[in-house]
Amino acid sequence: CRMIQGSWVWDLVNRTVVYGLGGSVWSSDVEKAAAIAGRLECGISWVNQHFAMAPDVPFGGVKQSGMGVEFSEHGLDEYTSIQSLVVAK
Repeated sequence: CRMIQGSWVWDLVNRTVVYGLGGSVWSSDVEKAAAIAGRLECGISWVNQHFAMAPDVPFGGVKQSGMGVEFSEHGLDEYTSIQSLVVAK
C-alpha cells in the first residue's frame, strides 16, 4: 500500500463518499490491505478480490446505499420481531 499513506486519506474517503455498499483494497501486503479495508465505511470489504459472496456472510450497505442486511442469520433477522418478556418473581 505504498501509493496511499496516512490516516487522513481514509478519513477523507469516508467523509466524502456518500455510498457504502462495498469496497476492495488491492495490495501485495495482505495485512496492511486488511487493516485499510477494515477502515472503509461500507457494508462489506474485500482484500485482493471484489464481489466474492457467500450465503453465510452478511451483505448490506451503509450511508446512502441502504439499510438492512441480506444473507446469513443477520439477514433472517430482518424478517423477525424481537420481543422481551420480563416476569416479576
